[in-house]
Amino acid sequence: MGETGMKHVKAMAVVIAVFLTAGATAQSLTAVPYQRASQQLLEEGRQALAAGKVGTALKRFEEALVADPANVAALVAIGRAHEAMGQNEAARGYYLRALTVDPAYLPALEAEALLALKMGDREKALADLKTIQEICAPRDCPEQAHVATALRKAEEEKKADGPSSGKPDASARPQQKPQQN
Repeated sequence: MGETGMKHVKAMAVVIAVFLTAGATAQSLTAVPYQRASQQLLEEGRQALAAGKVGTALKRFEEALVADPANVAALVAIGRAHEAMGQNEAARGYYLRALTVDPAYLPALEAEALLALKMGDREKALADLKTIQEICAPRDCPEQAHVATALRKAEEEKKADGPSSGKPDASARPQQKPQQN
């Protein structure tokens, strides 16, 4: 099957997953085997992603979502695979889908915040951090620490890059070439 065919298959799987997610309001005993299969596929995908096999990981994550359309972790995992491929807008879309299903799903909030920060949207990252803090209060969550640390690091890097007064830094002036005799 060619690349175009694979794209159609993936698009169809996503459409099916969206349709099933919207209609999945009650779980039955027959769903349990599919949920187990979904978790197994999700774990296989995580192992593939850790091994740098992003394409294989993405396939497993998508299969996990088809097996269990209510698997919010699969949506986040698909987003992370897209992010690993440099497809940040696709990644953001999957994080948002996960948050549509479960607005308090901390891994999705963390992933969205870190991606926003990576893309230069500090305000969105701060808003996500605030949401994470509200969900986690009064305890601390690892997601809260990860996002707060990333924000601090970004701020430190920004300060280290030099003055932000709008005036050119003296060290950034072009060097004059020595005159030749």
